[in-house]
Amino acid sequence: MQAVLTTTGFSSKKHSGNIAEFRKNFVKSGKFSELHSDILGEAFKVRTKSDYDVHYIIVKADVIQQFANAKVFLAAVEDYIATL
Repeated sequence: MQAVLTTTGFSSKKHSGNIAEFRKNFVKSGKFSELHSDILGEAFKVRTKSDYDVHYIIVKADVIQQFANAKVFLAAVEDYIATL
């Protein structure tokens, strides 16, 4: 995501700011799909839980899903950057 945001010169110190900017400028414009927005949202939710909820335990199936989602997102980013 940061690689995509860099193409616009945008920078935020907060993950939530980067996600909001990505959604505003790249999902709403159709350059990336709602699926990509959902992938980001879910990854951020898992990251936040793992950082701040001492009782949070991720199960193997969720790890596998997050990894699959990351590959989908990375492929979309690579495709987008290749068009620049």
